[in-house]
Amino acid sequence: FVRISTEDNKNIKTGKGTLWTPQYVGNEINETLKILNPKVVQYFSFKNQIEEMVSNYPSKNHTVFRVNDQRRYSMYFHRCMAYKLMLQYEQDNHLRFDWVVLVRLDAAWLEPVMPITSFANDRVWVTESGIVLLNDQFMLIPRQFSDYLYDLNTKVHKDVYCLGGPDVEKWKCNRTALIKEKYSPELIDLTLAACCTDVFKDNKDGYSETIHLRHLQNGNIPLSFGSFPVFLTRRRPDTTCFPECMRLTMNTKDWLAFYNTTAYPSLWNDIPPDPSGPSMNYRDKLICEFVHGNDMPWNPISAANLHAMIAANETFKNLYQLDYTQSLYSLANVRQMHPSIPLDYKQLEVWR
Repeated sequence: FVRISTEDNKNIKTGKGTLWTPQYVGNEINETLKILNPKVVQYFSFKNQIEEMVSNYPSKNHTVFRVNDQRRYSMYFHRCMAYKLMLQYEQDNHLRFDWVVLVRLDAAWLEPVMPITSFANDRVWVTESGIVLLNDQFMLIPRQFSDYLYDLNTKVHKDVYCLGGPDVEKWKCNRTALIKEKYSPELIDLTLAACCTDVFKDNKDGYSETIHLRHLQNGNIPLSFGSFPVFLTRRRPDTTCFPECMRLTMNTKDWLAFYNTTAYPSLWNDIPPDPSGPSMNYRDKLICEFVHGNDMPWNPISAANLHAMIAANETFKNLYQLDYTQSLYSLANVRQMHPSIPLDYKQLEVWR
């Protein structure tokens, strides 16, 4: 279920961003959708999204984020609207899905996700690579948790969402500046009440990843890590694409072990990360960069073909490869897989 626009909201380090229409290969979107083969595709326009947002969520607690942090709020809004497409599909076809996957259309990953039967359905699975603790770009979600996670009302809850982070201007948390910008008295009070408490200090509470963590905490959602080497692709001003490969080296389990965090107890484990973790993450980064070399087209490539190309490249001669002629769970493969996959793949409590 895909909700997509041919426009974009360009990040200029303001809560609103700037509307623009990027240049791209004419058939790029259609060919990508053809490969993904979604059940439903819904197009929307950024030009009309405010009207749609107000129509669906007119309350004051939505207004304050829509006005002051439109780029991020719009992301949450469109995820919610895509989820509603799935709900309607369930109703029309008299069925209920067992799992829901949150993934961005501009995301890519280096290796196939393990079969869904490998994952316990009593928790949400998040990827271990990301910044500020939890990556909010990919999740495997058992259906019993998806209604909460896609509910925009639970996202704008006062204990979850706050104004701050790198993309919201700090003047929005200053009464004098808000008056100067001609905010109404009511909107000034709403805005100041929504500001993160650390906005003029560390300014970490307003990161999307931190909001994501608080959303999970507030819903008492159980979590586990999975091996999902996911990264986003970005577009440069000259329209060429580049991958955010560096994020693959940011391993959350290493972060947890280093800081011994108690912020989310179910993520903590007395067992330290596999010492080969950083090198494996570095290997993921190298492959990510290789895939997006100048000679690579934008077209998707299968994991098997990707690893065949890697195997033929001298740069990766000493890095482990997966043997796609054998079962994913064969010893030949398992011993070489990412350290987050235990030898016995059924023992997925290892990073509970």
